[in-house]
Amino acid sequence: MVGDFTGWSGGTLFALENGTRWMQQNKAEVALPLLEKAVRLDPTLEEAYFQAGKALALLGRGQEADA
Repeated sequence: MVGDFTGWSGGTLFALENGTRWMQQNKAEVALPLLEKAVRLDPTLEEAYFQAGKALALLGRGQEADA
């Protein structure tokens, strides 16, 4: 690999993977804090934004996802 990329931190992967698993179980209220953490740890992580937006929509907070 070329460049300075050192990979995601374990915390980022943990938050994203577990948040996604909770979403698969329709537990958006549990998933959202994990997904928000993944976004904070790696703001370039598109999957975390996508999953967090889905969680917000399921919680009736879809307007926050647009912000």
